[in-house]
Amino acid sequence: KLTNTKARKRTTTSSGPNYLAGKKTNQRGDTETTTKSIVAAGSLPSAESYLLQASQVDPIDSAKSEKTEVLVDQYSTLSGNSYQIGGAASSAGGAKKKSESKIVDPSSYTTPVPTLATLSYQEKPISTKKLEVITETLIDVSFPELKSSNIDNVSNKGVVSSLTQIVDPNQSATAIGGVIREFTAIDKWHSELKQTDYSNLIGVTWTEYGTESYSPPARLFVNNSVWTNGISNILQYQRPQPKTVTSTIVYTIEASESQDFCYNPLTQTLVTDFGTFTNVLHNVVQYLAGGTPVSAIPSVPSSSYLPNEITYRYSSTRISGMGGLYLKKVVKIPFASLYF
Repeated sequence: KLTNTKARKRTTTSSGPNYLAGKKTNQRGDTETTTKSIVAAGSLPSAESYLLQASQVDPIDSAKSEKTEVLVDQYSTLSGNSYQIGGAASSAGGAKKKSESKIVDPSSYTTPVPTLATLSYQEKPISTKKLEVITETLIDVSFPELKSSNIDNVSNKGVVSSLTQIVDPNQSATAIGGVIREFTAIDKWHSELKQTDYSNLIGVTWTEYGTESYSPPARLFVNNSVWTNGISNILQYQRPQPKTVTSTIVYTIEASESQDFCYNPLTQTLVTDFGTFTNVLHNVVQYLAGGTPVSAIPSVPSSSYLPNEITYRYSSTRISGMGGLYLKKVVKIPFASLYF
């Protein structure tokens, strides 16, 4: 009081330092630290953050308030082990499973790439600043490769191998080079691969026998392969006679398709001063036509010998269910014997 009519008013505002109010363990097992501080009246609670659990401002009087904050010192990771049966683990005969839950900062967290050990993965938002990640993984497990082999049912000579194993998902089936790869989804992180390998059959060959009805072309042979003395120079002329012959059928398994063709011996029609010979195999290199020597192309060697056998029929077809392999079939007949 300065005078009877005057006085001095003094207002003191305190914004004291933080002081520790206590520590405790929450339900997850995380240590929480509670702090209190004196702040100016009208102050707002702190904005939410990764470690901040709660922020509250309570008025004390017209000039000051008390601010209470709860922060987690560090989030703990919750984990436990159990035994997994079924699903991807069934291929390993069952396996230990680890379950894990942790709180992460979504602004800096990167979703991990799943592996074959992953059984499940889940992200559960708690708030804009906190994310709970829950995972289940297999422990100390290796997926076995189940192998088998058997004799193929086409040639009954080649070995076909089979493989079954657990692999990464999202792979496409293929059938290339005799190898068939098929995938069956088990879950989001695993597929079962079934691979059948027929590549060992490439080059496998075998022979069977059958019968063919065949009409050979006529055969005309002349002395010394030169038509000089007309009819008297003909050594042999045979007209075609249909015959049923035993054929040799050779099968070969190949990696790619061979072009189909049907082979027939080269035949010609000879029009000479001494007659017309149609569809003949011959060894004539010169003949008379209108009294003038004319050159001919011999269709068989001048020695007059025919091959022992010829390729009569030839085909190449894709084998169903063998990974793109082809079966070549060559039918041969004893050509020379058709004339004797």
